[in-house]
Formats: sequence, structure tokens, C-alpha cells
Amino acid sequence: LAEDRPVAPHPAQRYATETRRLFDAIAVLRNSLAERATLTRKLKHQAETDGLTGLMNRRALDMIGESHTSSRVMADGACLILMDLDHFKSINDRYGHLEGDRVLQETVRLVRPMLGPNDIFARFGGEEFVMLIPGRDLGEANALAARIRGALETNEIVLSGGVLLTITAS
Repeated sequence: LAEDRPVAPHPAQRYATETRRLFDAIAVLRNSLAERATLTRKLKHQAETDGLTGLMNRRALDMIGESHTSSRVMADGACLILMDLDHFKSINDRYGHLEGDRVLQETVRLVRPMLGPNDIFARFGGEEFVMLIPGRDLGEANALAARIRGALETNEIVLSGGVLLTITAS
């Protein structure tokens, strides 16, 4: 229990009263530790995930950059794409923040399938996104960035009331 490893419960046997109380207390402790582990996982997820888009947030990205593991994973090289949605403030000003949120969510929905399983996609802040692409060279990353920009420019986002909006990114 102290090492947070699962412990198989003992079958019910006829124990002396003191021993039975001890096993009952251990069962309570086991349940409390399991609940604590679940809550810890949930808090970690909330702390590292952008609530609007479901992507990693900047904090999680910083932790990846600081980790020793990422140094080994990125040893073969990696490219970073920083994407900023153009004129996003004017979208919020003209259509409202809820519609701006819809634009961010639709951007993620469009871009995520274009990335590989080992690529990291995070919301850096506001309308800025980061894609960390391990194992690719600069030419491949440039081609991916161009495909993403092209997909955004040709995709129409339907806002409330049927307004169609096309966005661009830098």
C-alpha cells in the first residue's frame, strides 16, 4: 500500500476481533489510496490540458521541453511549428468570444488529423498553437506547415446563425 501497488484482498476468514479490525482498517486505507490516485490523475490532466481544445497546454509543453526523456526522444532532431491565427482579435470583437472559441475548436479538429502519432500538438496561448515534430527535417516540417495553412484557408467554419468564416494562419 505504501508503494501504491495493488494489493489483493484477503479472503474472509475467522480472525480474532483485533485482527479483523486491522484488516478492515487496511481495506479503508486501500480504498482511500485508490481514490487519491484517481484524483491525482484527474488533477494532473486538468493542469496539463487546455479545457477548450483538449490539447496540451503551455505548462505541459514546458514540462516536455524540460524533461530528460524528451532530450533522448528528440536526439534525432525535431522541428517546431508555431502557428498563430491571423486577425483572431477581430473575430472575437465582431462575432463574440463564444464564436472565437468555436474557431479555435474547429482549427484543432482540422489540424489534428494532419499530424503523426508522435507529433505533439499544444495550445501555446490565445490563438497560438505549437506542433513539435520529432524525427523530421526542415523540408518536411515546412511542407506540413504549408499543408496546414492551405487546409485552414480552404475550410469554411460555420458560426452560429449560419455565418461562414474562413481563417488564415501565420
